[in-house]
Amino acid sequence: MTDEEIIKLVMNGDGEKYGEIISRYEKRLRGFVKKIIGNNLEVDDIVEDSLISAYINLNGCNPN
Repeated sequence: MTDEEIIKLVMNGDGEKYGEIISRYEKRLRGFVKKIIGNNLEVDDIVEDSLISAYINLNGCNPN
């Protein structure tokens, strides 16, 4: 299933599918944040806040 298909499902009420997006991108995002701020205890918080923010703002997304 593509990211676009998953996002459409999430936007149509299947919030649990967002877990697939997290599974695909969390490790990559964590590596990116570590590269920017170093090996810091705040990495987990930043990654979590980013993923939550992305979920909250999906309504502004056009997955087409």
